[in-house]
Amino acid sequence: MIARLRAGGPWTLVLDECHHLLELWGRLLQVVVGQLDAPHVIGLTATPPHMMTTEQAQLHQALFGGVDLEVSAPALVREGLLAPYQELAYLTRPSPAEADYIHGEALRFAELRAGLLDPGFASIPFLGWMQARVVERRGPEGAQVSWARFERDEPALAGAAVRLHVAGLLDLPEGASIREQHRHPPGAADWVALIGDYTQRCLLASEDPRDERALEAIRRALPAVGYRLTRAGMRAGESPVDRVLARSESKARAAIDILAAESAELGPGLRALVLCDFEDTGGMLAADLAGVLQAGSGGARLVLETLLADPQAAALDPVLMTGRHVACGPDTAERLLAWLGEAGPGFALGAVAWGEQGDLTEITGPPAWEPRRYVPRWSPGSTPRAARAA
Repeated sequence: MIARLRAGGPWTLVLDECHHLLELWGRLLQVVVGQLDAPHVIGLTATPPHMMTTEQAQLHQALFGGVDLEVSAPALVREGLLAPYQELAYLTRPSPAEADYIHGEALRFAELRAGLLDPGFASIPFLGWMQARVVERRGPEGAQVSWARFERDEPALAGAAVRLHVAGLLDLPEGASIREQHRHPPGAADWVALIGDYTQRCLLASEDPRDERALEAIRRALPAVGYRLTRAGMRAGESPVDRVLARSESKARAAIDILAAESAELGPGLRALVLCDFEDTGGMLAADLAGVLQAGSGGARLVLETLLADPQAAALDPVLMTGRHVACGPDTAERLLAWLGEAGPGFALGAVAWGEQGDLTEITGPPAWEPRRYVPRWSPGSTPRAARAA
């Protein structure tokens, strides 16, 4: 593909949601762009540049240069291109099984931190490496690098080292000052910066068996905080803990409470959309999360089943709608089919049991019964008879 691109052109690459390119895919794109004949690269994103890390900002600059145009959210609302909204957070507590798993992952990372402080953890102790790397800061010629330059070149490592000093684990580097942002123990991001430097500059270059064991211990513990260790260094990714929190079964139960409150306030005028990332996540769970997350956690299908199991939520006639399925409870299906027959004549629609338990009903139809046909039936312009089923 790259060869065909190189033979063609000139090219303009338009990358939507380009903030997603600021990790591994961005580096891949950088290599591809480097093999083309100076293509024009246009990146679009709604994520503000000031939310990037130093490394992300550097990659952003290499790929896109400076920001050419920035439009404020109020201006988009004024033009009618963006809907104004108020974000209200409903906090949920993980289930007991989920909480136990999260505690176990935190314990594993805590054990790694304790192991790092053991002088026998590797051939060069972690704190000994930090003493030489950050406190002494000797350059290639043996002269000490100024703290101002070190802090400018390695801001994350410098900040983490000062917090390590505040925790009583490291001498205060000469020239460094303790500011307000340093007056707390090192957090996960600090430990990632410290461990990343230690592995990349010290352990990975060694063939000592002790260092191999240390690297393996680090590899096992890092996913708990959303990182993985590669030959190229630390790389961010989704941690199992993030996955558990994102797909916690408590969120499906919270939908019941939210809908109950909205129904009590709005009554028959309630129009609610419960947005899910997936239709069904039954086959998407890692093996180590078996028994932690309920089958289907994070999917729309489980949310529908949860709503139907609650009498008050079931009375709202919830309907699942995806690019592949329209499904609901059996009682709702009877009324929904009657309304669809009036609102969209010409489709021979039917209802079949959906799922292993047969407690859901799928609305089926001919090949023409597809999203571009059935999604508009739930639009604001639909007949009022759609209100209850929608």
